[in-house]
Amino acid sequence: MSIEHEFARWLRRNDKSFVENLRFAIKAWQSVEFSLNTKYETIIEWISEQDLLQDGDVVIEDFVELLTLQVHPGIVGQQIKRQFVEWLLNLAERHCNVPCAAVTRKWPEILKLLIEFELLQDLYRVDYELNARTYAVLFQCYEVYLIPMRNGTPFLFNHESEFLMSVFKTLKDYIKLCADISKYEKCFTRFTTESFVRVLLELRHNSLDLFEQLVEVEHLLTEELSGINAALRLVKMPLYVRLMVLEGALVNRKCMPEFVQEVVKKGFNDFFSSLTSSQDPGLVLNVAAYTLEIFSRHDINLNMKMNDDKTILEYLSVELYNGIKHYADTHTLEVLLLLRAALRLNPLLLEKNVFELTACIMLAPKSNDCEEKHSFEEYLVLLMDIFRRLSRAEKFVANLLKAIKERLASVEFNSSKAIKAKSPDRMPSPAKKKKKKLFYIDEKEVQICLRMMFNDIFKPLDKSQYEPAAAIISTSQTFAKLQNFWPSQSAGAAFSKLITSLMSKPSLVIWKTLLFSLKDVLEMSAANLDLDEKTLFLFDFHAALLSQYFAGCKLMEQYETHLDAISSQRQFSFEILELFGKFLLEREHQIRLMSSFLELCYNTACFELTLLYYKVDGCLHESLNFSKYVEKMHSYLSPQEWVLVEQRVVNFGKPNCKFLLQRLQLQRVQAKMLLLSQATNLQYSVFPTLSTDPVLVNLMLQSPHAEWMIAQLEIKEKELIAKHLLHNLDLLPIASKDLQLLELVTLAVFENLSQALTSKRSILKSLTSYFEKIRECDEICACEELIKNLIEIVIARSEEDYKVKSVNRTKIQNALQLLGQLPIGQLRRQRKTIAFTVELALYRDLGTAQEDDLAAQTLEILKDLLHFGQRLFIFKYFTTESLLKVLPADNCWELYEYFFSTIKDEEKGTEQFLEGLATILCNTQCSSVLTAAERRLLIISIETLNSVSGVSAKRLRKHLNKFLEIFAAYVKNYFSSEHNDRTTKSDKSFVQNTLSGFIYYANSKLTKQSNAADDNILAPEIDEDFRRIVKTYIGHSIDYSDTHALNLTHIALNYREQLHFDQDEIEFILSNYWRQLNEAIDKGGLDIQKLEENKTIELAVKMITSNKTNEDFLLILKTINNELKDENIVSILSLLRLLAKCPFSTIKGAIFNENYKQIIFNINLRLISIEGHRMCNSNHSWLLGLLKCHQAIIENKMVPMSADSIDAIMAFLVDLNIKSFSLCDTNLQEFYSLHLAMIAVCFSLVKHRHLFLIDRVPQYMHIFKDLIQAILWHQSDRRKNVGLSDVELDALTESSLKLESLMHLIAQQSIAFKRVAPFVLSFIINLIVSNKRSTTLYNKIKTHIENICYELIAICDHRVGRFILRCSNEAGRQLYELLLKDYQKYHKFKGKV
Repeated sequence: MSIEHEFARWLRRNDKSFVENLRFAIKAWQSVEFSLNTKYETIIEWISEQDLLQDGDVVIEDFVELLTLQVHPGIVGQQIKRQFVEWLLNLAERHCNVPCAAVTRKWPEILKLLIEFELLQDLYRVDYELNARTYAVLFQCYEVYLIPMRNGTPFLFNHESEFLMSVFKTLKDYIKLCADISKYEKCFTRFTTESFVRVLLELRHNSLDLFEQLVEVEHLLTEELSGINAALRLVKMPLYVRLMVLEGALVNRKCMPEFVQEVVKKGFNDFFSSLTSSQDPGLVLNVAAYTLEIFSRHDINLNMKMNDDKTILEYLSVELYNGIKHYADTHTLEVLLLLRAALRLNPLLLEKNVFELTACIMLAPKSNDCEEKHSFEEYLVLLMDIFRRLSRAEKFVANLLKAIKERLASVEFNSSKAIKAKSPDRMPSPAKKKKKKLFYIDEKEVQICLRMMFNDIFKPLDKSQYEPAAAIISTSQTFAKLQNFWPSQSAGAAFSKLITSLMSKPSLVIWKTLLFSLKDVLEMSAANLDLDEKTLFLFDFHAALLSQYFAGCKLMEQYETHLDAISSQRQFSFEILELFGKFLLEREHQIRLMSSFLELCYNTACFELTLLYYKVDGCLHESLNFSKYVEKMHSYLSPQEWVLVEQRVVNFGKPNCKFLLQRLQLQRVQAKMLLLSQATNLQYSVFPTLSTDPVLVNLMLQSPHAEWMIAQLEIKEKELIAKHLLHNLDLLPIASKDLQLLELVTLAVFENLSQALTSKRSILKSLTSYFEKIRECDEICACEELIKNLIEIVIARSEEDYKVKSVNRTKIQNALQLLGQLPIGQLRRQRKTIAFTVELALYRDLGTAQEDDLAAQTLEILKDLLHFGQRLFIFKYFTTESLLKVLPADNCWELYEYFFSTIKDEEKGTEQFLEGLATILCNTQCSSVLTAAERRLLIISIETLNSVSGVSAKRLRKHLNKFLEIFAAYVKNYFSSEHNDRTTKSDKSFVQNTLSGFIYYANSKLTKQSNAADDNILAPEIDEDFRRIVKTYIGHSIDYSDTHALNLTHIALNYREQLHFDQDEIEFILSNYWRQLNEAIDKGGLDIQKLEENKTIELAVKMITSNKTNEDFLLILKTINNELKDENIVSILSLLRLLAKCPFSTIKGAIFNENYKQIIFNINLRLISIEGHRMCNSNHSWLLGLLKCHQAIIENKMVPMSADSIDAIMAFLVDLNIKSFSLCDTNLQEFYSLHLAMIAVCFSLVKHRHLFLIDRVPQYMHIFKDLIQAILWHQSDRRKNVGLSDVELDALTESSLKLESLMHLIAQQSIAFKRVAPFVLSFIINLIVSNKRSTTLYNKIKTHIENICYELIAICDHRVGRFILRCSNEAGRQLYELLLKDYQKYHKFKGKV
């Protein structure tokens, strides 16, 4: 048997699986010793015979290894290679379409390698069809892989773009090397284009747009085709493929008239016939709109000549009008999209027929589809914006009114008519193919692809934003019947903006046009007593346009210039309103007509009020007299006629109509208040008019001018408003707009609370008689007297033994909720003190009534009163005894913490309070033992007085000795021999309760004794009892996380001689602290966040290291190194960081440096063994801990670092490679924290160890470049139209600012960095101008990066410019020149030092 047959038999072993045989084949392929020439052909032939393989048999690692093997292409026959490719393509197609199978990128990866397989390159160069089919199957498999990502599966972070760009690059290189590109184009179009387009659409659905790749491929394929052939090529493609390829072809050939003309002909030739013969005209309209949109997107020139000497613009204008005028009623959304696209492309496309089409669209029946509604609004806004830019607003108004009237005359119209909502998805339906037409409809199911394309170009909306709101009357919801024809919120606002942009003369013309048009409608309808829908619509439309005109009119700015014209127009408006009102009253009540009339009256009056109020002082025209205008306001109807209007509205009107009438009445009241007060310089009170109508008061408080109107009211009127607010809680926020009203509302709430207490012995009940005095009291002295009287009552009644039997819980609960909603902390100080006193009375009453939950709510309100707004002078009004009686310390401890926090501000009565407290505590201590509350008061007094600083410290601290004496007696009393029943547990409890006070007592006593010894002054000696007490305190308080325990130990170690501490006792204490730290390390309890929050651990470590001998310190470091475990590395790094911050002697510093290198080296080894060589995605807490350690040791000047230590740190920073950090939604914060930590280490290196950097500048700047690139290319492959969030921007801005600060520090060492600065500058410029989406698109980041570039330019010398210009592309050169120009102009120092 020959070697070849034996080898083939070995490959076909039945006892081995395909995977095992394949691995054997790969080894044989790679074997140098097995030199059979036909082994390659035998292996390929054997693989091609495996038709029954399952998906599990295809191991991607094996196929990757197989397809990357190298061999000369000619060593295997073409037929066998073709069989191999066919086999693999069939296998991929079969396994990719298996339902319920796990979808991975396995098959696209294998097929990509198949295309690049060196053995097959000669086959692909001659067999274009096979190459095109391979790409087709590759794209099909990739599409199957992408489909599940429609549901939100993470996409970007799997580096899909890198894979695709590699495929596209291979494809483009292959096309460039093709001998016959036209032949390959036919194969590619036949087999590959459709799947290629599908993949691009799926990617676009995932917000990754690679359309430019299609453009480049199409350019290479069709470069040799003529314009006609290129257009005919498009016709043969399926619809969605055709549209995508058409866009690419337009990008490549938009300057070729022959191609553009042919596309327009094929697309729009006899457009009307295409619509009428199609089974789905909506799809044809959509495709036409899509085409116009891409014409607009790529700036296609419409002035090219057609064959009949018409321009494309003229040709399209005629075809579009003929095609869509019959479909406005049946396909409104599609027509709107087409009109909108035409306006965006070129408004001249619709110039001749725009008003006719607009009238058709406006009067067409609308559906309740949100997308259609928004498209309609956008069309109207876009249309008005075009006329605004063309300065043809008068033409727009006149022609629109004319077109509306003509359209109404020729159609049946019903403003309430609506059709059923259509599906928002524009789906195609099957139809016959029309040859040589661009817009025929294929029978193939392509709905999903078309939806993706249309949604991308037409940008579908978030329907949740356009859901119909509840039917609530709103001041902004006007002309509800016009919402389907002229929506006020969009079209109305745009019309007002159009009017605002006009000069005075065009504005006057539009005003006159609208008035005459309304007059024509009134005259036409004068004979009709029963008004039809068309007439009502015209009245609504004219009233809306006039109201919106007045809302945007700027005539009052130039009133003196056009005085006669404006006065004439005002008189004409008056006549029209008079005519309108009489027309209204001559007929039966019509709600729509009445609403339009009232709206027009209100907006006309608003315009005239603005005109009068802002008139020029020198303008004395008779029509501008305030008093006369107020008398004649709304006088186009007589008072009797207004009564008739009011009767109709009250009897027959709907809520919206009643609201409009009440608004008109309120306007009259506001006008009197505004104009008459200004005319007479006296406050004009109109509240008697309002007080008779609660509805009008409600309306006044809801109006935008409520705050101004309330400010004009007197105190008595505000009292009525306050009571009104308590019955209308939804209006309560208005109380916070006026301080006086807020005080009255608060007092009214307290009145309600007093009524909820039925007991006559209640303290709050006894204060009720003072409420009227509180309202009337304005003088400061009177308020002070009133406050003292109220407090005396509260104190006196609190000392009595009284009971409150029953309370109205519901009423009190509601009142307390109201007080919680009101900002009562912002009251004036005296009023706030009164509120505090009344609230205190309520607290006492509720406590007596045993309503603990209500009392707790009241206490929370008291806390808010104290903490917010102006500070209350509690000590000024309350003595110590009374305060402790009214507010027991055991129940209101948080209040006393606040009281003591204000002592340092030296409030009036503070010293009296301290003296009184000291007397009370001294008396209690002498007579009995202090209670828990008294003990807490004693300790907080000592802590507060000891921490006082500033000018008042000396005077206030004179009280400290008294409190320390009380505390000493208290401690001695406990530890005296009289207490023989003490136990260890009770001692520990006592120590824990008094430790914070004992620190100050012990420190004070030891300091006095030490100072007396130094000055040879007689002072009390430290007795054995005191030493025993100190040691007892230390023994019961050893805790590394307790600041007080550490401070006491620190004091004891400083005064070890006076306290007779021997070395064994000190070692015992330090060993206990170290043991606790080790236990925390074993449990993983020391992490970076805990260290940042709790500084006591740092104090403990410093205390231990400073008192350890050199030998013990070395033993500690050796123990740390030997006990490294994965589970405690974070804690060890935290401890190492604390050790690195300790002040060392020279010997200890050297010991620490050597052992630090060993510990860090061992941790780095663990990182590499776990994560390979990519450290940036290792355990985040490990990396952050290492960086913090490096920063700490670099900044500690007492550690003599060696060169190899610096090298190890810099090598770690280089290996970290932050620019390669794999980002995802869950690790962004980790990236930002690592980036900031690296910057901090680099900053410390320059600031504290710059001498070591002189020989390491290139390595250091390599790290700097990584930090820059990590910011500039942060998520640079993010999705299309997806920006960075505010959180990401803030984090990147912070990192950029830190980098800029680092660059400023580097610039101070400019001589050392001069040789590398040009390369860094060139690197940054290339990052900015690369084809990636750099973060310099955001100005927040760009500012800092530019400042870094300016510093680099300053470091470089004059020769660098030529180097930068040589090594940069055009964009880089332009950016450098711009930076250089700005630097020389704004940043270069030109002065003298």
